[in-house]
Amino acid sequence: MSMEEKIRSENKEISESILRIMKDVKTNYAEKEKTKLQELEIEKNEKYAPDNLFKDKPITDNKGVDDLETNSSITKYKKSIFTKFITKIKKLFNIQ
Repeated sequence: MSMEEKIRSENKEISESILRIMKDVKTNYAEKEKTKLQELEIEKNEKYAPDNLFKDKPITDNKGVDDLETNSSITKYKKSIFTKFITKIKKLFNIQ
């Protein structure tokens, strides 16, 4: 056997073993991703099931609306001196 044939046979054996390892890694990774996707799909189906969509929400009273109406006060808007000055200049030159 010549030197070239030895190198080729060694490289072929190495490359075949590397290919086997890479295939194993790929299948393991694909299986893990597949199981992750399945778990996420199951969680999503449980979380957003039409039967349970509004189950956990508490029933609210109108107390919050009443409290808001009684506690809110209306404040008057006051124009600043600068805006008053600008509006007077606009009136002088008939600009709107």
